[in-house]
Amino acid sequence: MTAATLAPGTIGIVPARVSAPPVPWDVLERAVTQAERDRAARFLNSIDARRHILGRGIVRLLLSPLLDLAPDAICFTVSGLGKPLLDDGPSFSISHSGDYVLVALAAEGRLGVDIEVVRALRDLPGVARVSFGPDEYEHIMQLPEGERLLPFFRTWTRKEAMLKALGCGLSGLSRISVSADEHVTSALLRLEGERIEDWTLRPLHVASDAEAAVAWDRPLAEVRELEVRG
Repeated sequence: MTAATLAPGTIGIVPARVSAPPVPWDVLERAVTQAERDRAARFLNSIDARRHILGRGIVRLLLSPLLDLAPDAICFTVSGLGKPLLDDGPSFSISHSGDYVLVALAAEGRLGVDIEVVRALRDLPGVARVSFGPDEYEHIMQLPEGERLLPFFRTWTRKEAMLKALGCGLSGLSRISVSADEHVTSALLRLEGERIEDWTLRPLHVASDAEAAVAWDRPLAEVRELEVRG
């Protein structure tokens, strides 16, 4: 499926890896702007630079046929939190962790996506205490110590996807409660200030060693993987 055929009620996703990009690196480099290449060159870690080019390049290649513009001619507005967006056009969101980059695209609405490689944490209880609500924290901490990691990252990615969609940053953590259950149609349990029934929050299964989620302020009929063309 291509972005040009993205239907209402559908979110398109592109799960990608820095080590195996969906199109050659020279295509991605040409798709991004000089400013984006300059920013990538300033990263101290080469993996951060490559994730930046991969995420922005995929978004530009997806949007190009929709907007009838060359990929590097598309102008993004940058929010106060540093999130790129289009003032009038399709919605998109980018996340990365480790080798993974995950892109989501929808025809409209507020959209957020997050991916996190599941990895051991030095102080899982401490991070959960300051990042999660009391109900979310209690749910994780009542589990045996060896069974807390996956629920932690499910909670984290679902809250982060919501924060990206809302555009409110970490200050909005207390507004949101989510389910850590593995199989849920919508994982959103509480959202202060908005109608919870207007939102979809759904886990994405894109990698065996990572948790991911997508949030959208629309009813969701389908999530489909998009083809990236150079």
